[in-house]
Amino acid sequence: MPLQQHNTAPNKHDRIRLKKVEVLFSQARVSIIAVQTAAMMFVSIFWEHANSDFLILWILIFSVINILRFSMLVAFAKSARKETRYARWENWFLVGVLLSGLMWGLLAIVTLPARDINFTAFTTLVISGLLGGAVSTYAINRKAYIIYATFSTLPLIVVLAIQNDPALQAFAFVIVVYFLFLLASMLSVHKIAGRSVDLQYENLDLIYQLEREKNYVEEINQSLEMEIKHQKEIEKRLLKEKDEAEIRVDEFSRLSMEDGLTKVMNRRGFNEFLDKEWNLAIKYQNSISLIMLDLDFFKPYNDYYGHPKGDEVLCEIARTCEKSVRGGMDACARYGGEEFVVILPKTELRQACIVADKLRDSIERLAIPHEKSRVARTVTASFGVATVVPTHTIDVKDLIRQADQALYSAKAKGRNFVYPCNSNDDANLG
Repeated sequence: MPLQQHNTAPNKHDRIRLKKVEVLFSQARVSIIAVQTAAMMFVSIFWEHANSDFLILWILIFSVINILRFSMLVAFAKSARKETRYARWENWFLVGVLLSGLMWGLLAIVTLPARDINFTAFTTLVISGLLGGAVSTYAINRKAYIIYATFSTLPLIVVLAIQNDPALQAFAFVIVVYFLFLLASMLSVHKIAGRSVDLQYENLDLIYQLEREKNYVEEINQSLEMEIKHQKEIEKRLLKEKDEAEIRVDEFSRLSMEDGLTKVMNRRGFNEFLDKEWNLAIKYQNSISLIMLDLDFFKPYNDYYGHPKGDEVLCEIARTCEKSVRGGMDACARYGGEEFVVILPKTELRQACIVADKLRDSIERLAIPHEKSRVARTVTASFGVATVVPTHTIDVKDLIRQADQALYSAKAKGRNFVYPCNSNDDANLG
């Protein structure tokens, strides 16, 4: 039934007041969610630095207040009689703001000053941040902002000001200045927001015109959205093609660093991996070890058993090397012919020798027949091990040379042998 029949139609002043209340309630939705989120984050961070029983009780009460405040916003939006009861809704809103401010003020009184000044600074930052955010939310209603700002910030200022710590007193002074600055900002925003609402009723013809323009713009937007949708489909297809191309490039890159026979890294992959780990070792001053192994008398093996059989042996040795390394940290590669290398970042010489000896034993346990070997009746390997802590004065090639010379010494010792390079060897760094 039309309101005019009951003589309750709001006049211009009431309509303006109602509009301001509607703006206040509308802006408060996001604010309540943000404040609740900030409260939960604050409790989780302060959990070990304040009384947990108090924090539990505080967050429960604060959550109930916010639930009630949010429910009030929903009820206001659904209310059919807000035009005649807007003052009552406004008063209930102010009560909610008061309770919210009191809860923040109580939190400051109980938890501050914290033993760690960083947490005191964090609390100050949170409450001050919420105070700054309240400028845009509550500026349409000066009472709401002043109530919230006073009851949330004044306890914080008093608690910090009465301390004997000059740093905390400085915090209090800064907050006072910040409070006054925000108050002046709120009053300025309040005038602008109020004037904006007033203009809505002083320029109704303009509003109607804008509404028509809005409808026209929406039609254009719909057309543009269709065009944008079409463009996005094209972009999506291009991105898919780009991803597929990148996958192919990655695959080509992987294949370019993979040994075609054994499927472990080739010489190029070895060089790139070693350079990367070398630079990391320089940066963090970690040791890096290199194991170089060579299959004993492998040329006679190929001559006697044939190259296809020799290729099978190389693949088996590569798989054995891969099993001996730490996934995601170490790497093995085919260095050339029957030579393999194992890179061990963050590994001392003693640990590298243990790895090499286990690998030597694993190869021997494969029990691959080798009638032409002068060492054993099965395939064996000789190992050279080198370790350095890289510096900018040492070249990565020196580590390779050191491991190669250690391998040469292992062969000189009779093969099927692990030879570590140390400072007393001729194979040490120059």
